[in-house]
Amino acid sequence: MNFIYFFFLLCILPLYPQNIVLDKNSRCEIVIPEKPSKAEEYASNILSKYLKLTVNCEISIKKEGEKVEGIAIYIGKTKKVDVKEKIDEDGFIIDFPDKKSIVIYGGSDWGTTFGVYDFCERYIGIRWLFPGEIGEYIPKKEKIIIPLKKIKEEPYFISRLLSGRELFWIPVWEKEINDAQIWCNRLRMHGRINFHHNLLRLFPPSKYSKTNPDFFPIRIGERYLPPNDNAHGWQPCFSNEETIKEAIKNICEYFNLKPFENSYSLGVNDSSGYCECEKCLEKVKGENFLGLKNYSEIYYEWCNKVVEGVLKSYPDKYFGLLAYSEVIEPPGFKLNPHIIPFITNERLKWIDEEEAKRDKELTKKWKKFSKNIGWYDYIYGKPTGHYIIPRVWFSKMAEYLKFAYENNVKYYYAESYPDVLWREGPKLYITLKLLWNPYIDVEKTLDEWYKCAVGEKSAPYLKKYFEFWEEYWTKRIINSNWFKLYKSNQYLMFTIPDYIEVLRREDLVYCEDLLKKIIENTETEIERKRAEFFYKGFEKIKEEITPIFRWYILKEDIKKKVKKENLIFKNTFDTEKEKWSFWQRDYSKATSGYDLEEGYNSKGSIFINAENSAKSPLCFVKIYPCEVGKIYHFSGYYKSENLDEKCKINLGVNYLDEDKKIIMGLSKRSSCGEINKKEWAYLEMFFDVPQYEVQPKYLQLLLIVEGTNKGIVWFDDISFSEIETIE
Repeated sequence: MNFIYFFFLLCILPLYPQNIVLDKNSRCEIVIPEKPSKAEEYASNILSKYLKLTVNCEISIKKEGEKVEGIAIYIGKTKKVDVKEKIDEDGFIIDFPDKKSIVIYGGSDWGTTFGVYDFCERYIGIRWLFPGEIGEYIPKKEKIIIPLKKIKEEPYFISRLLSGRELFWIPVWEKEINDAQIWCNRLRMHGRINFHHNLLRLFPPSKYSKTNPDFFPIRIGERYLPPNDNAHGWQPCFSNEETIKEAIKNICEYFNLKPFENSYSLGVNDSSGYCECEKCLEKVKGENFLGLKNYSEIYYEWCNKVVEGVLKSYPDKYFGLLAYSEVIEPPGFKLNPHIIPFITNERLKWIDEEEAKRDKELTKKWKKFSKNIGWYDYIYGKPTGHYIIPRVWFSKMAEYLKFAYENNVKYYYAESYPDVLWREGPKLYITLKLLWNPYIDVEKTLDEWYKCAVGEKSAPYLKKYFEFWEEYWTKRIINSNWFKLYKSNQYLMFTIPDYIEVLRREDLVYCEDLLKKIIENTETEIERKRAEFFYKGFEKIKEEITPIFRWYILKEDIKKKVKKENLIFKNTFDTEKEKWSFWQRDYSKATSGYDLEEGYNSKGSIFINAENSAKSPLCFVKIYPCEVGKIYHFSGYYKSENLDEKCKINLGVNYLDEDKKIIMGLSKRSSCGEINKKEWAYLEMFFDVPQYEVQPKYLQLLLIVEGTNKGIVWFDDISFSEIETIE
């Protein structure tokens, strides 16, 4: 009997449909709740749009209660959904209650919308390659085959947020702002925790400098009152118990006014400025690995007390913050589990084994003291003065995000700032895919992106193009002076374009040839449009890089071509009248002046004493008018003693516009001088004034000391000349 039953099953199983098939002859109903949310309505329209564009089947959108015919796709919280399992608010389920029904629902409106996007990718084959209609890959199909197999997905990283001029994270169903916002939503970006610089909003100076001036820091023996409510460079006095009470009161009022907010940021203000009163300094534990005063003990103790107070009234709220600069290291005690520290560092630096090891150790150290961890990263593209050339590191990114997930990091934020011409291709696509699931096959995902973008014949050339830039940023750049100079910073110095010092003209020729082959081998109109879009981005790269590239050629060659040097000024500092202006950040309390005794050829020099500078940049400054096309020589002597090991001494120039504002992306620096040599040494730099998108009108000449909180540097015999060269 059992044998007969088994044989019967084998016969009829092939007749039972294992798939749902949609084609142009199919009738498909999309069903939403009787009273749908904005997100459910939005998601249903998205699904309808792409089904029509792909197989052109007959589709209508109905509300529950209306008659349904044909294959029905239920979206959101319909009665068809029988929710028995817990699911994250960004997670979703695609299930098949019967052979003619599909349900797509999520843990929230976000999850439901993401479920529809997944359906479009998984079954229809849609790919959102980059923002805008041109970035949509929409295959034409005779039919769509949907296996009757339940899908459940949740993000590996709870919060996934990239920032930039166009990357808004307002829900698209509330308002479609621009193509970049729409694209990010399609790639399931969703920032779910507040964590950024925020203490200036918790204690607005316009109010508290009058009512509670003791909330503000003591610096160099004096109370510092911030000039306005937008000023950074200060922190509240964390040893003042009244700041804890006031913070609890203010945050509770915030949640009372905004009950739907799930979190509040306790992020320190930017640019340091910590309190130096006796009580605060008692809990400062020397210096952290960045060489900054370690305020972690007192700050995180303050955070724990504030959070414990707020949770009494609002037990389900969370508190993001920045593990940054003076508070980058964990304290010696556990944080409240509702606190989420974002460890701030640039992870491209993982190309250096020492930097990778340090970041891994820091993350593992935080893991011991915090239940939840976030990472704050810098993956800059090209907004204004940031990186001109494509900056990609797909495999290294996959490596460190996998490590992050396996070590308690569930929240991720990056300053990304993509260029409007999307010159970095699949970088942010891969980033967001990895944040959803760090175990994806990156090579396979990239190959698919290239093929969808420009077609099968052109894809190998597009792959080679981005492989070149990945090799540049993971292998070649590590040997540059620029990387060696700035790798110990929290982020690499994007405003100084010395990152192109290891780029060659033949590299640009190679890249341009690849892009031309991509265009030549495209087979459809949309593939050609995308190929031409990439080429347009490269043309912009060439335009922007030409004046800077010229500098590196000039730098190597100029000494051989000097015909005449016309001195503009020379400061020997024989008298105090030859002073330069001095600049430092608001919280820095270094000193500068004129030294009657020290001098290079004769007595008299200017000096910077770095004591109390918080290792911030210290600069003597002089502004001089300039002309496009002119070549200049800037030089001088320096002497130093008792500086920190990581101190940098160099000359620099910033280019200024007609309003004397810095033109981002053109700044130059000389090589660094050797420190703590007690005899005078020479520094020089040659540079020209390039024709640029914003025309330089002035030069800001700089004598720079940074990265030390002690010691003295003297400068003397500073010369500035215009150079005539041999043609």
